[in-house]
Amino acid sequence: MVGSKPLPKPIELVYRTWGSHHQHRKHVLVLVKENGERIEWQVPTFRLNGRSRNGRFAIKSRRIPELQGELIITDSNKNLNRRAMITAVPSDVVKIYIKEEYCSSKKCRETWYEYDMTTGEIRQTQEVIETIEVD
Repeated sequence: MVGSKPLPKPIELVYRTWGSHHQHRKHVLVLVKENGERIEWQVPTFRLNGRSRNGRFAIKSRRIPELQGELIITDSNKNLNRRAMITAVPSDVVKIYIKEEYCSSKKCRETWYEYDMTTGEIRQTQEVIETIEVD
């Protein structure tokens, strides 16, 4: 079994929705293991029994049991507003990337960031902008 390794600074991930045209902002955590395998994790987007349950919860992932942190939910009736603070990752992870997707009513933008596992600094690596048609 692989243990957890604490991070020098927590990684904040968000998932927010607004408007009627699927506008959203979300972060996806991409973990790269020693063997080159990539595992993605994002803030959960489901609602419990069709209703929002606001509060603070410990992160529990079946796919990545060593992932540690806190999930903070402050949803409204129409929009999701969630944050995750990641404090530890599996000990066999060698690189961490954060993929940010931002969609307004007409454009989507995807930006990639790399997390430095020694200092906790985050720096942008690349940005791709796509235009989408919305009816």
